[in-house]
This record gives sequence, C-alpha cells and structure tokens, in this order.
Amino acid sequence: MKHKMIIFSIFLSLISLTTHGQEKTMIKNFEELFNYAYKYYSENKPFDEISKTLYSSIYENYEFFLQTEEVSSNDSNNLQLRFKLFNSYALEGSYQYKNVCPILIDRTDSVFLRSEFLENYKYLNQFVKKFLTNPFNESEFPEKRLTTIPYFGDVEVTRQIIFLDSQMTPDSLEKRTSFHKLFEVISHLILANNELRNEISFVMWKKSYEELELDKKLAINKIAPFTVRITLNYKLPPSPPPPPDMELERFMMGKGKKK
Repeated sequence: MKHKMIIFSIFLSLISLTTHGQEKTMIKNFEELFNYAYKYYSENKPFDEISKTLYSSIYENYEFFLQTEEVSSNDSNNLQLRFKLFNSYALEGSYQYKNVCPILIDRTDSVFLRSEFLENYKYLNQFVKKFLTNPFNESEFPEKRLTTIPYFGDVEVTRQIIFLDSQMTPDSLEKRTSFHKLFEVISHLILANNELRNEISFVMWKKSYEELELDKKLAINKIAPFTVRITLNYKLPPSPPPPPDMELERFMMGKGKKK
C-alpha cells in the first residue's frame, strides 16, 4: 500500500537532463518534470529523454492526476499556466454529466470527446468554447449560477470541468498514449480557452486578453473558468459479463437437460 502513502518521495531523485547548449536542469519531482516537458513541447524542443523518465515514473508508481492552475508570474501583470499534482483520492465526488467534458486518448493515440471519436481539432475548439460558456443555456451543457464579477456585474457562470484521460500504462503489446499526443490535445484545449478570453476582452475593452491589467484578466477568468484534470494511467472499465445461460444453470442444478 506504499503507493497510497507517499506522493513525492518515491518519485524521482534529482535527475540531470542535458538539453540544447549543454544546459543542465535539475528536476526534483514529477510535477516539475511534467511542467518542464510541456514547456519544451510548447517551444518545439525535443523532450524524448524527459518523456522516458515520465513513462518510467507512471509505470512504477501509483495513481495520481494533474490539474491546471494559473499563478502570477514575476511580472505581476501576467498569469502562468501550470500543472499541479494531486493524490487520486481527491477525485472522489460526483459530477453531473452535463457539467463534465470527458476526453480520452487511448493507447493508439486516438482521441474521443464524450465517447465519440474526434476527427479534427476544429470541432474540439468549437465544443470547448461552447462548453465553457453555454451561451444558449442548452440542457446538455453545464448548468449556470448567477455570480457577481468585477467590471461585469451579475453574470451567469458555468459550473464545469474538463477531464482529460490518457492510457500511459502499457498493455500486453507495450502500446500506450504518447506524450506528444497528450501535449497536443492539452495545447488545443488551452488555445480554445485563450481564443474565448480574447473574444470576451475585445467585446468589453477593445483589447486582447494579453494587453489587459491583471485584475481585468482575473475577471474574465471568472466568467469562463478553465480547469483541466489529467489522468495519466486511466484504464477502461472491464466489459460487463455476458448474460447468464439460464438453460445451462438449470442443467447444473439438476433441473433439466441442456440440449
């Protein structure tokens, strides 16, 4: 049961990774390593050695999930998106289906949005922006609650969350989700959210989101909350057992003959 007792200490001891220009970066734990790898992906730098360490940690350790969070950077006017590591027990609780956007990347890197195969990212972009705001109050999209937000007054805000599941633990054929595909999907989710923020910003202030002061950015963030929970070793539930053969059961009980 040690996998449920410790969250960081079993993970990585200090890992030295050689990158461009002989730069060496010390990574102390999985959370930092994941953020480091995503940064490299975003900058179009190779991160294969990092991903090997990530894979190894997932396979050898316990269940956990990462969740997006935004923190103020050194420049007080900017917000930085990071991924925070949590214990799996923090997932306890129920969510109404309409308030959840489930996305699965299977071991062949196929992407499924609400159990439907995703053919292109354009549809994902449109769906996510609609999911975050539910502009037409459709019943299959998140419910809303009236909230008072600076600069906007009383606004109906959705109660929602995006669950991004991947299958990083290999199957018997050593197939598993790639970090390239995982980061690709994450990037498109972030892109959709950024586009939505820009649209709100231009309507309200005739400026892009990045040009706004911090308090105005935070106000927009409250209008369309953006939370993604990422599960790295998600396993599909087992198939239900076949229906019982009543004739066989009667035969086994000595109450009849099976033809």
